[in-house]
Amino acid sequence: MYASELRNWVEVFADANTQTQIQCVLVVGGGSLANCVRKLHSTWAFDEVLAHNLALDAMRINAQVLRALVPFARLWSFDKIADKTEQRGTLIWNPTSSLPGDSVPETWAATSDSIGLYLAQHLPAKALFLVKSLQTDTLRDASAATLSREGTVDGYFPQLFARRPVTTRVVSKVQFSDFAEACQSGNACSVGTAVTEYRAKPN
Repeated sequence: MYASELRNWVEVFADANTQTQIQCVLVVGGGSLANCVRKLHSTWAFDEVLAHNLALDAMRINAQVLRALVPFARLWSFDKIADKTEQRGTLIWNPTSSLPGDSVPETWAATSDSIGLYLAQHLPAKALFLVKSLQTDTLRDASAATLSREGTVDGYFPQLFARRPVTTRVVSKVQFSDFAEACQSGNACSVGTAVTEYRAKPN
């Protein structure tokens, strides 16, 4: 939430909201607030489910901050978004409660990466874009497992991705102009690099 590019991305979604009649769901990570929870958990070793719920609180705070920056967006729970898949415009996921069932583990293995993928799988979404604080020259097409080992996505993401792959692109936070142009041309998936399914090498 402290990235200087945040307002640029806000403007991109404002333009996309005006020009295209599609539903866009934003999932905001916990950022530095979640890192504070990690430090507390590491120091005091309290229950991991509590740590997970506190990290969701961090995401909830950031979602509310983003809503203040994006007046055209709606702040909705998962259930409301799922019930209104025909709703057009920009929505911000508000983590008012845990996701249904055992959708993602209540551990540090699952972050906003896996939560975003879960939402994309169950809405369903045409594509998932993971905006990362990475430079463009470090991005490359790779399997979910590889990206997890490298720390680009969380530890649970490959397992969830294998269940129901969704077209997923990893995008650098500096690629907001490229993303805006791609949205205007109707080819948003040309931006960033692809998350691919794992394929074992033949013997």
